[in-house]
Amino acid sequence: MKGIAISSGEAIAKPLVLEEVSFEDMLQIETEDVEQELKRFQVSRNHMKSYFQDLIRQRGASLSEEALAIIKIHLEFLDDPELVENTEELIREDQLCAESALIQNERMICQVLAEVEDEYIKERAADIKDVSKRILLDLQGVKGNDITILDQDVILVAEELEPSQLVAGDARHIKGIVCEKGGRTAHVAIIARSMSIPAVFGIDQAVEKLKEAENIYLHGSQGIVETNKTVEEQKIILDNIARADALRKGLEPFSKQLGKTEDGQHIAIRANIGGIADAKRAKEAGAEGIGLFRTEFLFMEASRMPSEEEQMEVYKSVLETFSDAKVTIRTFDAGGDKQIEYLDMPIETNPFLGCRAIRFCLKRKELLKKQLRALLRASVYGHLRIMYPMISGIGEFREANAVLEEAKQELKDEGIPVADDVEVGLMIEVPSAALCAETLAKEADFFSIGSNDLTQYTMAVDRDNPNVSELFTEFHPAVLKLIKMTVDGAHKHGKHVCICGEFGGNTLATRLLMALGLDELSMNPNSMNRVKKILSLTNREEPEISYTYLTEELSDAEEIKETLKEDLIKKNLGALLDL
Repeated sequence: MKGIAISSGEAIAKPLVLEEVSFEDMLQIETEDVEQELKRFQVSRNHMKSYFQDLIRQRGASLSEEALAIIKIHLEFLDDPELVENTEELIREDQLCAESALIQNERMICQVLAEVEDEYIKERAADIKDVSKRILLDLQGVKGNDITILDQDVILVAEELEPSQLVAGDARHIKGIVCEKGGRTAHVAIIARSMSIPAVFGIDQAVEKLKEAENIYLHGSQGIVETNKTVEEQKIILDNIARADALRKGLEPFSKQLGKTEDGQHIAIRANIGGIADAKRAKEAGAEGIGLFRTEFLFMEASRMPSEEEQMEVYKSVLETFSDAKVTIRTFDAGGDKQIEYLDMPIETNPFLGCRAIRFCLKRKELLKKQLRALLRASVYGHLRIMYPMISGIGEFREANAVLEEAKQELKDEGIPVADDVEVGLMIEVPSAALCAETLAKEADFFSIGSNDLTQYTMAVDRDNPNVSELFTEFHPAVLKLIKMTVDGAHKHGKHVCICGEFGGNTLATRLLMALGLDELSMNPNSMNRVKKILSLTNREEPEISYTYLTEELSDAEEIKETLKEDLIKKNLGALLDL
């Protein structure tokens, strides 16, 4: 079975099928019972608030910023007027019991969301279902699918796994996840990646097909799910997994080393983070600074716009964590797949092509200035680099910098110190920016390539759409040529280029990225050691991989990937591809 590759890694274990809990609509209640039903709904809602608060308190320290933000969003849903007031109105006006009112309201909300073309908003229906189901379970005194304590290794199989279930689950024994629904931007997908749990979504009728299986094997990075492996096959798979674990352990010394090529060139290996907790974990993993701080998670976690002071304290903490290294902080990239309700963002037919990132910020300059003031105030605590997302041309860059200069002048007038060495750069995510790289490099201090969006816009493909996701590949010659054009344009003016999309931590791409001339790589901390290992066996002065050969002699992405794979195998590095 082939599905959507969600989270990398291999796993084999018995299936644990999480059946959907069904709730029967109940009869209408009598008038005198209305207050009692309203109270039951309120009590169960409060129980769920306590549940999510306990989850944050007990598991918060071990969760990524993304996972923590998602759980906080679930907590906020419990006070959402659409969920609460509409349910209470159905109890009062239609005289429905609490369960029936909540079920009916949830269906209405999800129906509205299903008609919206914005994929991010569509996927928030899963969050509404999760919260509603938790309340319903409490109302009926039903425990549901409890995976908090497991006595054996399992692969979870579900129509649609709930984010709160996974966060509360027994991580020691959850070896993999297979779901019928969900894409890479689904909240449960983000959490699976942050927990390093292999996962494949988009498997049609997974529950029905897998519930009787003796065992399930999944390959997260290839999106493959297979069943009923023989004893001999299981032994081979488990041996492979054990070898992979041993290989990871053998790579641990690289966490204490700088990124260096075989011929001694330093390639800074930085981390992608979403907040303070991620920064501390990145430091422990051996990151040489931060290549991408996604500040939008700070905004997504909050129920209101964080104040300048609150923002400054977060940026200060991250800069102090990496006081001896560069920290690149991206101004918030809202829109597209990251909607922030309290900012009253526009609902658009094509949100990825609409008012997102710097476009949104330039229309709401007061928000951008507040963030820039906070960044500048924090700059005295480390080596700050400010980066604008989604720049499509020099005009946007200049307009954003004009706001930055206003913020600097205001702080100067207020007697607030600002560091003199703050670098200002931009993300190359739009083909127009790559094509104009040389012009942009005259004014920007550095570039960072956002390979995810650059590929999406170049290939005109939604990587979360199962009908076309196979067309999404950073290895396409067109994408590689845009990356090379960006690097050449920057180097012509003495500027450095980092890559901070998922491509940066892709071990199959490491030697290719050196051939393309990248100066820095930024990635999930889990990828750092294996990338450093490959770099240590890569000669940059005498490259064995030729960019010209890959893009001009080979005809497509699959040929390029196969050539790169053969190259790694020759260097005895092939085993790193499956980690």
